[in-house]
Amino acid sequence: MIQARRKLPLSYIDRLGGMVKKFLDEDLIEGPLDEEEEGTFISNLVITDKKDSDDIRVTLDCKDVNKHIIPSHEPIPTSEELRHKLKGSDNFPKST
Repeated sequence: MIQARRKLPLSYIDRLGGMVKKFLDEDLIEGPLDEEEEGTFISNLVITDKKDSDDIRVTLDCKDVNKHIIPSHEPIPTSEELRHKLKGSDNFPKST
């Protein structure tokens, strides 16, 4: 599902280019797509200025994506539950 493209304000173009390069370098995002794969979602960017700096905040408009996500009914354990479960442990393997 591909959202219709929205125009970006010109004041964000240069700063956004730097953020996209940073996200690509950190492997947070990928692209451009060579061909659209089934089940691919392409969402619009939502860009806002950060409060007390010259930086920008870049997020996605996931309104359409959320319509296709099946919610999980498994509760997320609290930090207390995790501490109790790990009590007495001293060996924690690190996954790579």
